[in-house]
Amino acid sequence: MKGSVKSFSLIPISFCFLFLFRDEFAVPARHLCHPQQREAILEFKNEFQIQKPCSGWTVSWVNNSDCCSWDGIACDATFGDVIELNLGGNCIHGELNSKNTILKLQSLPFLETLNLAGNYFSD
Repeated sequence: MKGSVKSFSLIPISFCFLFLFRDEFAVPARHLCHPQQREAILEFKNEFQIQKPCSGWTVSWVNNSDCCSWDGIACDATFGDVIELNLGGNCIHGELNSKNTILKLQSLPFLETLNLAGNYFSD
């Protein structure tokens, strides 16, 4: 047939494109926090009292086992390690025993930010 246009399918090309660039379009996997890091945060919190009336959002932590979704906690998106602990302005009262506190925080080796401002610690 003279003058006919040859057609080609875009489907194989589309699959090749998606295969080559799949990592660019993929939704990153959400990692759950590590159980030992979750326990360290809860142990740290349990050393102190949260006085009411206050927002006391740390009280809700025990209702969800994924500490990466807790208020005041930020985790590394790739590995799920806790990188931020923000307890600022949470009406926390108690004695800040530096040796005991540091031992608990050693279970958070990737912690980059610790905010304890606006609480009521004694030594």
